[in-house]
Amino acid sequence: MSDATEDAPKTWAVKLPDGTMQRFTDLPCAVIEQIAADVPDVSQFTIAFAPLTDLRVARRVWRATLTHAGHAPTEDQFNAITVNELYEQFEQVDDDTPGVYEDGAPKAADAGSTAG
Repeated sequence: MSDATEDAPKTWAVKLPDGTMQRFTDLPCAVIEQIAADVPDVSQFTIAFAPLTDLRVARRVWRATLTHAGHAPTEDQFNAITVNELYEQFEQVDDDTPGVYEDGAPKAADAGSTAG
């Protein structure tokens, strides 16, 4: 958790081959829905916000995140990754999702109204 601020809200990210972190929750909902179709006994919210609670989910989240970023692992890499290697690919990072919305648009906490 080296990049995370201690008191900030957290979300899971996957390490990309270049060392940058991709927040899984920034991916399209369709990615989570596809994983849910592959693992129907796990809720979509568990997939999105607690991917390490199920090994099947963690592997699919890892693969989907890399694939979305243009670094799709091969089928051999997907099948051969160990639990420790997989765990090392995940990190909790600060959640940069806006916390305040007005009229459906993100708003800085100290900003004025977005209504016109």
